[in-house]
Order: sequence, then structure tokens, then C-alpha cells
Amino acid sequence: MAIGRQYCPIGPLVLAAAGKPPNFSPQRIVDEMRRHTRSIPADEFAAVRGLPDAWTAAFIREEALVMLDAAERYVLGSSPDLVGLLASTSDGTPTEIDDANRGDVVLRKATDEPEVIAAPAGFTAIDWSPGRP
Repeated sequence: MAIGRQYCPIGPLVLAAAGKPPNFSPQRIVDEMRRHTRSIPADEFAAVRGLPDAWTAAFIREEALVMLDAAERYVLGSSPDLVGLLASTSDGTPTEIDDANRGDVVLRKATDEPEVIAAPAGFTAIDWSPGRP
């Protein structure tokens, strides 16, 4: 929610994310975000440190759902050619494409780099086998 309020709209991020594994459609990404927004218990929101006092679980849910509704409208109205592309301003800030800014928007494609998952500290796969402590 902080990204949508303080940095950029969610719609362009959803379109770009749809081009990365596991290759969900933009609509599926919005649906999953909406499901998570509704299903996270209030105490988990409260456990996040550094949030403004006014950001209660109810406030976060309500704001996030409003942003997701806007993202859904954007992705449903966007050309399918934009799936997997991030539209950004000249300074790199993600932005929605519209008739007014179409000529100024920079389109960036997702990289083809493999997803990398870091191993936990102190873990080595050498000589590892299932069932080994």
C-alpha cells in the first residue's frame, strides 16, 4: 500500500510482473493481491514495525482494495502488448500510459535472468541428503 500511496500506481507494476515467472496473468495477480489483502489477520498488520499509527488493519485493507480496483481497471483497459513491460517516466518512476504521456514513457522489458534464491546462512548443499540432520 505504501508503494501505491507514495511512489507509483500499482497497475504498471502488475503489468510488468505478469511477464515474470510464474507468469500469472495481470488479472490473476490482482486477484491474488486482493485475496491476500482480505485474508491477512489484523494482528499481522499490527506486528509490522514503523507503520504510522493511523494505518490500522481496516485502513490498510480499505486503501489496498481501492488501489487494487484502480490497478484492475488499468490492466483491463491496457493493450495486451504491455504485459511484461514496465512503463516508466524518464527518471525511472513507474507510470500508467495514457494519451497525454504516451510519447514520453519509456518501456522496459523484464530481464531474462534466472530467479535466484539465496541459501540460508550456514547452509551448504555439498554432501547433503534427505533425512540428514
